[in-house]
Amino acid sequence: MNRKHNAESYLPVALLFAASVLWTLLCACQVSGRAPNSDSFTLVSYNVGNLFDDRVDGTEYAEYVPGASQWDSDAYHRKLDATAHVLAALSPRPAVLILQEVENRGVLDTLLDHYLGWQDFQARVVAPVDNSAVQNGVASCFPVTRVRSHTVFSPDVSVRNIVEVHLDVDGIPLVLLANHWKSKRGGAEETETLRRRAAAVVAWRVAELLAQNPCFEIVVAGDLNESADEFVRIGESYQTALMPVAAAGEASADGRQLYVSFAPVIESVLPGGVVLFSPWKLSGSEGSYLFNDHWESPDQVLLSAGLTDTRGLRFAGFHTDVPADVMEAFLSDSTWTQPDGYSDHLPVVLRLERAQ
Repeated sequence: MNRKHNAESYLPVALLFAASVLWTLLCACQVSGRAPNSDSFTLVSYNVGNLFDDRVDGTEYAEYVPGASQWDSDAYHRKLDATAHVLAALSPRPAVLILQEVENRGVLDTLLDHYLGWQDFQARVVAPVDNSAVQNGVASCFPVTRVRSHTVFSPDVSVRNIVEVHLDVDGIPLVLLANHWKSKRGGAEETETLRRRAAAVVAWRVAELLAQNPCFEIVVAGDLNESADEFVRIGESYQTALMPVAAAGEASADGRQLYVSFAPVIESVLPGGVVLFSPWKLSGSEGSYLFNDHWESPDQVLLSAGLTDTRGLRFAGFHTDVPADVMEAFLSDSTWTQPDGYSDHLPVVLRLERAQ
């Protein structure tokens, strides 16, 4: 199968790496929320696949411009229905959603209020980027206490912001870094620099948070357009944004698969990068994306050490999950050929539980 790879104000905080990374503070429009059961809950990351609305905003991809293509209100609502069908089938129902390729806040609200009304996602965040067709969106049943948007510097290519969301999970702080890194369109090696730049921003921010509190519980999630074992897949022929710990000169003491968020522009400050845990090998799944009949795992949740210890929240499982009819459509290639159908990615599900 052949598929394409596809708020009031911003306040500058600091300019890092000789103007290569710009950090901004974002005041979210809606950050309240009603906390659900925090003893055990799931977080879902899902690239919903170009979820555009039925209005002309001027930044849409050509095939999603209402009136100038086959995209219209009916197609928009079919796409919403397909997206909701996938999410509603998840069990247990997720308490936190990290969605990629949502056009704007209005689309997120429509999906949550009219198609996913079974869950109380009162806290919602979309950090819009000028001239970007799609955004990262976060929805949570837990209260949001803080939001920041981090710019990945690129002078000539549009790169999506990384959205930082702090949750209050019944008194336990949980930090989310929502990502959608550059696709491989244009060549995997040729575009790797942009993914490494995004990894640099993530690594720097994770290091900054851990310097404040080494036990900080952090989830780096989203479509990174890079498999957890990307370096091995390419025959170790060039450095990737995600590097195995062993390849960086360290060994995993307990045998679990740990990865470095490799950040060459800050190596002098953070030798070896920042180590995060990837649970993909524990998932029992081959991947979340099919390309040329090969499974890949670009949809990630990477965990700080605080989520693998015996305090606060801890990792309790990771898997992909879709209804049988969705998987059938997915394998038949109908998901991408029909823009108003299912996404060409599978959702990935992280289960967290309160440490006893």
